[in-house]
Amino acid sequence: QQDLLVAKSTEDILCDGNSTVALYFQHALSAIKFVKGDTPGYKEIKAIQISGINNQGTLNMNSRSWENTSGSATYSISTIDENTVCFLMPQSVPSGAKLSVTLTNGGTEHTFEADLETTTWQAGHQYTYQLSINKVTGTFKFEVTPSSSFVAITGGTAEFTVKSYF
Repeated sequence: QQDLLVAKSTEDILCDGNSTVALYFQHALSAIKFVKGDTPGYKEIKAIQISGINNQGTLNMNSRSWENTSGSATYSISTIDENTVCFLMPQSVPSGAKLSVTLTNGGTEHTFEADLETTTWQAGHQYTYQLSINKVTGTFKFEVTPSSSFVAITGGTAEFTVKSYF
């Protein structure tokens, strides 16, 4: 993604063609970064999705602030590494905005969701979200699959495959 920089001169400009103008650039967007934290049992972040956030507004060049923010966008990120940064419009995240993270455990994918309400992103700031699982709620599933071998009534061994997930 690309960042947006804005600059405004703080001095009067002479239009004689020989004067220099000092410009002080500032970031107009918020940088949002994701890093993998403690995710026991999950090896990889497969995808991240941010939904329900504002994606329209007017940048006031004098105050360097966003006005009339609106819209409802969903952004998906499928390449996640230590350099992945999303540049989004600064905002007080609206009610109903969500962060969804899909993690993989072997060949199985699980998606976790969190509310982003009461979050505020300011222009020129970077926000790093450490994606960790410390409490899991939901319905857990437990599967036991026996092998095709039979055990005699007098005893023996057989293999079973056990999966636990939600």
